[in-house]
Amino acid sequence: MKDLTTAFLVALAAGLLPAVATPAPVIELQRPDQDRARREVLEGRIMSYAEIARLARRAVPGRIVGQDLKRRGRDRYVYRLSIMQEDGKVAAVVIDAHTGRILSVKGKR
Repeated sequence: MKDLTTAFLVALAAGLLPAVATPAPVIELQRPDQDRARREVLEGRIMSYAEIARLARRAVPGRIVGQDLKRRGRDRYVYRLSIMQEDGKVAAVVIDAHTGRILSVKGKR
């Protein structure tokens, strides 16, 4: 039984087994930018990640495997999402965080 538990933990750590819980999306911003982006969402100036994810999956069906929120200029933000399509290819979608307008799609099959 101990060997089975050890094998399970090794496989989990190696990424061979899915984790039980899916972590929240990672947003790659410095701390002051994170705080500002959060305020922008709460105050309705930029769209929430959930809204953006829905728009991205409508443009490119598949599973979101990567995402970040980037600051463009002084007062603009864009979401960049990577979506794994049914055929295993990954597409990149860039969406204006303020309007939800899709700015670019690369790699769509």
